[in-house]
Amino acid sequence: NAPNLKWRQMDVESKDCQSFCSEQNGKMDLVTSFSCLHWVPNQPAAVQMFNRILTPGGKFCFVIASTQNSQRNNMKREFENMKREDKWSKMLQKTTWPHFKTIHRNNTWMSTVDHRGFGPIIEKDYVKLMENNGFKVGFSKNMPLNYVFNDEFIRNFFKSTILTSFNELETKEREMFLDEFVRRLKSQKQINKEKSKVESKADGHYEAHVDGFMIMGEKERNI
Repeated sequence: NAPNLKWRQMDVESKDCQSFCSEQNGKMDLVTSFSCLHWVPNQPAAVQMFNRILTPGGKFCFVIASTQNSQRNNMKREFENMKREDKWSKMLQKTTWPHFKTIHRNNTWMSTVDHRGFGPIIEKDYVKLMENNGFKVGFSKNMPLNYVFNDEFIRNFFKSTILTSFNELETKEREMFLDEFVRRLKSQKQINKEKSKVESKADGHYEAHVDGFMIMGEKERNI
């Protein structure tokens, strides 16, 4: 039992979150997030919330996913391969990888965002975002994030993120590309054929290799 532990789910742009910030203003010593923040559409609003609830000198520690690794992630690697092939290069040159399909709002802090709000969160941008919102960054480092997911998670991610993307293509082009893309993935899927430290406890699951970074520091001033 943890009597002082409570679970609350909030939208950082909601009135509920504003009320929470008023209640907890300057009361917290530590804020952490591990492989979750990349789903938040309005990153500045989240960072400003962290500033409000942390006490002066309060610490933060985040591990943030950026995008799927181009060499080791099956889906992104196959997409990049097809973009280089003569048969597909002309068609796919107008497409971009969907990353996690988060549509970033209030995104002027991002150097990677496109006109639709898509783009990976990268270390140097996030360092500046934290520093511009009252934080001192003590450590940041790019790092590989290696996950193991079950079959249901992978199928749901593929259906919700990949199969609903690439809308830059005409209908017939998109159908052709996705048919071939799916065919290749089915023939190449790696279900832990080679053992590794990550895989050894997860037979029958799928590896997902993601580029990300860790960032840590403390609240320096109120904003």
